[in-house]
Amino acid sequence: MQTSAILSRHLNLDIKVEIDIRELELDLSYQVKSFDELRQIAIEEQKCNDEQLPYNSTYKWESRGDVKKRVLNVLNDYKEYRKVIVVTHGMVIHCLTGKIGIPNCSITEFT
Repeated sequence: MQTSAILSRHLNLDIKVEIDIRELELDLSYQVKSFDELRQIAIEEQKCNDEQLPYNSTYKWESRGDVKKRVLNVLNDYKEYRKVIVVTHGMVIHCLTGKIGIPNCSITEFT
């Protein structure tokens, strides 16, 4: 939100928060209670790095393909605009573009 607020102030634009433009959900059970366990899920998700959960995984996370679908559903509401600025996390940008190593505070064009 801080980056959005800075852009809004400098560009004199309104902010609209879209709840479905958010980071990948690593714990779909919402039962993980420790950072160490969440980190373990992130490691397993990174190793998987595809659209399907491993059949033997004890964890359930949102697939990267599901993140892309979720975000595209929101962006579809803005298709009549010539330009839209979206401020989000690197994983969301990766899911949309396939790019890796997206620097913080960078600009990535998406069409």
